Amino acid sequence: MRIVYPLIILCICSFFVTQAQNSYHWSGDAGTLSWNDPGNWEEGIVPTSSDYAYFDNVGTITVEIGDAGNIVDSVSELHIIGTSDIEFQSFDINEERILGVLDYVEISEGSVISILTPSPGGVQILIEGTAEIWGVVELDFEGSFGPNVGMEGNIP
Repeated sequence: MRIVYPLIILCICSFFVTQAQNSYHWSGDAGTLSWNDPGNWEEGIVPTSSDYAYFDNVGTITVEIGDAGNIVDSVSELHIIGTSDIEFQSFDINEERILGVLDYVEISEGSVISILTPSPGGVQILIEGTAEIWGVVELDFEGSFGPNVGMEGNIP
């Protein structure tokens, strides 16, 4: 019986370790603009709805949301930090794309997030948690469709 208890504790601990959220950092090394290209993330993995995505001092870049088979990308947390000027745009300018942030958005002082919405497609950023915005949020659109930032949660 003494061997069983440590084995049960080990199994419980390993379950919680595998459920941990991971942090992924944008590098842009793939040479594409795609959020969904693993080569654009330092870790070689595209963040998912349980992960944290970081754009940390990446300069001025454009990031395409969605791909041919995917109109929605989502992460648990989105961090835009330091001298980062990120422009989010749709993979297909004829279709709307969505970046869902489930828990937390941070836009630090000195950072800029731009949401480009060419007609008829565009990008929506939907935030379902807390947003701390110390930087700039720019909404830029052409035609009759405007950009959309939706929020359910808190702005402290």
